[in-house]
Amino acid sequence: MDISTKQCDAAWETMAELKKQIASQDVVIKRLKDDANQYPLSSSTLLQSHQRLSSTIDTLRECFTCPLCYNGLEKGDAVSLRCGHTFCQNCIDAWAASSNATDLRPPEPRKTAEARVQCPECRTTGSTRVRLYMLEEAIRLLARAEREREAAEIEEQTRRAELEVVHDPKPTDYLAD
Repeated sequence: MDISTKQCDAAWETMAELKKQIASQDVVIKRLKDDANQYPLSSSTLLQSHQRLSSTIDTLRECFTCPLCYNGLEKGDAVSLRCGHTFCQNCIDAWAASSNATDLRPPEPRKTAEARVQCPECRTTGSTRVRLYMLEEAIRLLARAEREREAAEIEEQTRRAELEVVHDPKPTDYLAD
């Protein structure tokens, strides 16, 4: 079987085009390596630290939950009783309103500290509502930590997505002819 000059020239042209494609892909690979060095994915130590912190935030969120409705307590919404139990404002008001006992009435707005409430948890009667500023501050800090965690996770997802995108034209298949 003889190979003609025309076939030989076509093979050389195909090889030249393939070399160009390889060179083009080498540029893409170099750019991706540079991007990976410039924008590294989270290190394993940083990832483990983030996971521990995230677990701590979740545990704290469970601690700052109303035992009646199981919703997270929000700043300004937490009501503590002298017995030490804490509820959200809506739940303790509903609890007080649903009872017939005189000391279960919801407090008047100006007499919050003096109003007597029976605790839904331990049933201690005559417990007064108290405002715990440290608890409110802890709830505020927890909410901020949750927002920062969410922002960090979104930022990491965005960074990973950007590294996966290659903005080069699709290579032409020169052998398809």
